[in-house]
Amino acid sequence: MNRKMAIVAIAAVTFVLAAVLGELVLDPRSQAAPTNTVVEGIQEDDNFTALSEAMSSTGLIDVLNGTGPFTVFAPTDDAFGKLAPLEKDRLMGDRDGLSEVLQYHVVPGDITNGLTNGMTLTTLGGKDLTVIVNRSGTFVNGANVTETIDSINGMVYSIDTVMRPRTLVQTVENDTALSMLLAALDRTNLTSELNASGPFTLFAPTDDAFEANPSIGQLMQGNDPKSVEELKQMLLYHIVPARVVAGDGTANQTLDAMSGERLVYTTDEENVSINDNRAVRSNIIATNGVVYTLDTMLAPPRTSA
Repeated sequence: MNRKMAIVAIAAVTFVLAAVLGELVLDPRSQAAPTNTVVEGIQEDDNFTALSEAMSSTGLIDVLNGTGPFTVFAPTDDAFGKLAPLEKDRLMGDRDGLSEVLQYHVVPGDITNGLTNGMTLTTLGGKDLTVIVNRSGTFVNGANVTETIDSINGMVYSIDTVMRPRTLVQTVENDTALSMLLAALDRTNLTSELNASGPFTLFAPTDDAFEANPSIGQLMQGNDPKSVEELKQMLLYHIVPARVVAGDGTANQTLDAMSGERLVYTTDEENVSINDNRAVRSNIIATNGVVYTLDTMLAPPRTSA
């Protein structure tokens, strides 16, 4: 009995010392030097059959077989499965479009120190990705990082979503809950503004928010210049000419909207509120900014009589 107790005590002391020294190895295999390339790591993993097919059809394999290093955010088969069947078929059948999407998942360089909160990464296509690390996990443009695969010419991060390089307007166009906002942006000629380089932050009222506000409906139907201008000013109150990403160290602050009025932005790490209205969805990352959706219309800017 004493012998067993001694063995347990020695094991416990060893565990504590290793933890203190930062040398505790929970999985010895994780310390082994990688032997596969980025491409081999993806091709030999049954979770990436759709990605492997896409890489072959676009010639990305030739790029990733280079010296590198590369960092690849690799959508799993389940991630591709989240796409609507027609959307997936169109994507896989459009070689140029698919190549653009895949380049959006590749960053030149090896992120040897891991992904850190607030990190901005530039892809092969020259577009930026935003990393958020919080209590819920690690996210790249909202895609959850679920696994890492080391390689001899870079690193593969498994993600649960296919990321799409969309502008703010394209993001609104692809969200069925924002159809009325899209119509309002078109009516006021703000779509061209939000397709510019930006960056912008768009606090996007959903269709429910529009329908709950009869006065906005009247402005949407008015054909006179005054109605269009009032609608435009209301929309400009929902747009900030800056990139505001929740969780990247951003604290409570006031924001200057494009209408000239101010917005109050508050966050408690889990939720974001604008003028005390909680965002339904946060950190929808676009190529030229960020979208937050709201289930209420923010108070329009005050205008002088």
